[in-house]
Amino acid sequence: MDLIPKDYPSPCHSLMLPAISLTWGRVMAAHSIPHFHNQPGVPLVRVGAKEFMCVGALPPFDHPHIFIDMGADSDAICPYCSTHYVYDEILHGGCEPAECVFEPGGDAESLAEPEAAHG
Repeated sequence: MDLIPKDYPSPCHSLMLPAISLTWGRVMAAHSIPHFHNQPGVPLVRVGAKEFMCVGALPPFDHPHIFIDMGADSDAICPYCSTHYVYDEILHGGCEPAECVFEPGGDAESLAEPEAAHG
């Protein structure tokens, strides 16, 4: 017994795929989620977004990159690293201190301070 009728259009139908792909591409390109870290260890990071990703410290010492949504609140604390984020609309998606912006896919390891040589 088939649960799906034989004449039911397949989601992989050639006419449906282009529409899905184009719509998905527009949604993804139109909405970029900012990423922040707290490598300097400041007591709070002011951010200009209520939805963002926290990465903790810079790679390779980052924690799982998690999505934080403040909702109606004006602050949030990361459950992994306990960084206190405070919303500041004047920052328009950026953050203060500005060095706490993280660019995924960039050479973040080069941003980390080098370890002291052991001799």
